[in-house]
Amino acid sequence: MSDTLLLTASCSALFIAGSSYATEQNPTVENSIERIEIRAFHDSVVKSLSNKRHNQQVSDTINAQDIGKFPDKNVAEALQRITGISLSRAQGEGERIGVRGTTPEQNRTYLNGQYLASADWWISSQPSRGFNFTLLPSEIVSTLEVFKTPQASQDEGSLGGAINIKTRDPLLTPAGYSMVTAQLQYSDLSDKLDPQLSAIYNYHSDSGDYAVLFTATRRDRSLRRDGLESWGWHERTLYQGNDNNWFATPQSQHDTAKTMWFPGGGGSAVFQQKRELQAYTINTAVQLSPRWRLNGHLLYSHLDADNNNQNFLWQSAKSVGLGGAVQDLKIIDNTLVSAQYLPVSGPFNTSMEAIWRDSQLSTYSAHVDLAYDGIFWFTQLQFGVSHGSGGTKEDITAQFSANTHFSVDTSNGRNIIANYTTSPLDAANWFLTEARNDSQNGEDKAWFTQLDFTHEVDFKIVDGIKFGLKFKDHQRDFLRYRSTSGGLDGLAGQLDTTLADYPSEFVDDFLTDVGNSNTLKRYSFADIHALAEDFNRLDFRQEIEKASRFHIIEQTLAGYGQLQLATRHFNANIGVRIVKTFQDSGAYKRVASPIEAPDSYIWHEETRDYTDILPSINLKVDLNEELVGRFSVARVMSRAQFHHLMPSTNYNVTQAQGQGAMPI
Repeated sequence: MSDTLLLTASCSALFIAGSSYATEQNPTVENSIERIEIRAFHDSVVKSLSNKRHNQQVSDTINAQDIGKFPDKNVAEALQRITGISLSRAQGEGERIGVRGTTPEQNRTYLNGQYLASADWWISSQPSRGFNFTLLPSEIVSTLEVFKTPQASQDEGSLGGAINIKTRDPLLTPAGYSMVTAQLQYSDLSDKLDPQLSAIYNYHSDSGDYAVLFTATRRDRSLRRDGLESWGWHERTLYQGNDNNWFATPQSQHDTAKTMWFPGGGGSAVFQQKRELQAYTINTAVQLSPRWRLNGHLLYSHLDADNNNQNFLWQSAKSVGLGGAVQDLKIIDNTLVSAQYLPVSGPFNTSMEAIWRDSQLSTYSAHVDLAYDGIFWFTQLQFGVSHGSGGTKEDITAQFSANTHFSVDTSNGRNIIANYTTSPLDAANWFLTEARNDSQNGEDKAWFTQLDFTHEVDFKIVDGIKFGLKFKDHQRDFLRYRSTSGGLDGLAGQLDTTLADYPSEFVDDFLTDVGNSNTLKRYSFADIHALAEDFNRLDFRQEIEKASRFHIIEQTLAGYGQLQLATRHFNANIGVRIVKTFQDSGAYKRVASPIEAPDSYIWHEETRDYTDILPSINLKVDLNEELVGRFSVARVMSRAQFHHLMPSTNYNVTQAQGQGAMPI
């Protein structure tokens, strides 16, 4: 269950410099006649349709002078208005984009035509080539372009389509253009009212050949998510003894064995997060001469995403793994949907978990382009750098456990019913059994240089030729740390506390209209701040989670040639892009067991290179004044995900998932 937004209030002020002129009779007196121009959503739609009609490629655009006035909070939510775009949300906010049925990882996102680095704040996230749009507020955008068919002059790497985010052109924006927007957003679950501010200002020099456009955005958001969680099922064999109890290991040679899909666990969870986004852009344009122009684009965006999570767990797999017995099994379609779990011989068999995290995400981009627009030649030199980083500086977990009889019923797909002999409200009987302090950081770095030429040709149907070169150096790092010695014989034993030592009020309206009277909707809640004070006194020791560590360098050299064709009734482009890729990938390779042991891995590196030849044809035919026909054919490619490039098998220990890859 995510936040429902009930109230959004906004106000804005817009100032655009007007123009007037003097009369011939009295040049010192200004005429009262002024030009009034009204731009609204209809104007944006007309421009978007015009761009779509005249583009040689199959494309869609959102073209708005004031895109920040849309109700969309970020670029991803604005893009969902386009046909063929699928939006994935996280905590109720648009985060990633898929194009024409492909996954976000299979499509590239660009800012003013160039790569924009990205990372993730969630500690269990796998590094992805898809862009995280939570960093891009809609106020920074002038035009959103989605190219659903490629052409040779565009970067490779997209299967479904390429997304280009264009910022405002300072020289084409009126001098003195200013806009300030203030909004208040209310979320009913978190019961918080958050401010959202944005401002735009454009400066022109007196001569009109130099302009700078500034944008600034500050957006706060308080989130709460209530949920009944299940961690999925895995195949497992249980053995039934003479007492009709079932165990993970046979108790005698006469036991009956049965293989089934067995639940891993789950719980009743409350997730809370405070998001603070700050985004700034500076766009500059200098008309050096009638034919030379210099443009600069700067973007910095930072998201603080601190969060906490409390979850009263049912840990069926853990209970069985510790030697606990299972009885009263209910199996449907070879899947265990209901059972009773008995106490184990050890100190505990299930837990309540309180986690708090210091998380953040940021990206910056600097891009310069110098353009010459001659009589027959257009030449453009571009270079720039982009850097994205994100992760969780501290992921601190307190686990309170009991050795109790509990039952779980998942037969109702819309409800999970868990009952405990030791009451979840009896905080004194749930004692601290685990203290952890983990961390994760990912970095995405890229720099590029690009040179493009366009030559106008007036020869029969040939309208022009385009060709160019581009070099890009892209690096991706991923590093996760796990703390050690956090159990009863270590850090948790040093504190020797129970859940009753950290009392806190439970949240209001938990799981409203979800489940029934038997659903676990209230349990002992922990005071995160009091827990943090005690945990700050612990001496946490961390080790690299070698199963997920990698470092990848990817360098590409691309060249293209493209022929532009045009007549009165059709135009087209025919071209080919040739890309040479050099990859160096390093990771820890598993050489022994168990998976958690640091000495089970050695650092291993692989080097490879390959060449892609990517031809493309785009044809647009004006069938009549109102109807346009298009044809496109191309060879496209999408690069493998980072964890697939590792010269080893990659594991996510938290989520009990693994993936293997062998570069060729």
